[in-house]
Amino acid sequence: MIEITEIKKIADAARINLTAEEERELQGYLSQMLANFDKLRSIDTEQVAATIYPIAVESVLREDQVETSLDIECVLSNAPESVKGYFRVPRIMEE
Repeated sequence: MIEITEIKKIADAARINLTAEEERELQGYLSQMLANFDKLRSIDTEQVAATIYPIAVESVLREDQVETSLDIECVLSNAPESVKGYFRVPRIMEE
């Protein structure tokens, strides 16, 4: 079973605040998920042939075509701000 301290570390890394009840709920959910992975890991697949797709799949997308890209100076000249060849945008996450 996953420990509450691990849940707190995960929540901190994801920058989300959880109540004690949410931590316990997530603990149960993640513990069940890990148990399911353990069950899958225990299945003997040595005699099963590897497959990429279990059913025939045909792409409905067009083939890629090489085209001339826009000039970087032209693109950046339309940006409000740029630094060292990149767009500069406002910070949206805390450090």
